[in-house]
Amino acid sequence: MKKYTQINKFDAENQTTVYDDICIDERKLKENWLKQAQLHTEYGFIASEIKKERDLLARKVKVKHSELNLDIRKVPHKYIPELLKKEKGFRLTESIVESAIESDKEYQKLNRLCVQKDYEFSMYKNIIDALNDKRKALEQIQELIIGSFYAEPSDSKIRKLLNK
Repeated sequence: MKKYTQINKFDAENQTTVYDDICIDERKLKENWLKQAQLHTEYGFIASEIKKERDLLARKVKVKHSELNLDIRKVPHKYIPELLKKEKGFRLTESIVESAIESDKEYQKLNRLCVQKDYEFSMYKNIIDALNDKRKALEQIQELIIGSFYAEPSDSKIRKLLNK
């Protein structure tokens, strides 16, 4: 499976880079066409897998947020030690609870992982978009090549010889 973090990072297993996969080599148009569907499918599967991982992490973040919210409201002194010094009539506000949740190390770690997966997913979606652009460009090049087979000669001397 191809795993990239940047466009020019070399993948030793596949002997390629993303840049190589999305560029058109005019000398190898047939090879470009043959690889196009395979590349699109590979990157699509990777993007789908990363999206699934991202969605599962987002669920874990929501669950952790709910667990912390409940636990902080039950035992606020565990998460906010400053409350021990406060008076008895202190009220636990929503902003205090959210601050305590955001400062939890495990919650921060899950959030960072979710952001990383979101970044990876958007990167692979951009690669797929580039492959779609490459396909359109290959189609246009093919149309130009086919059109040139039926084109009239542009040189007037050759045209006169053909008309005789």
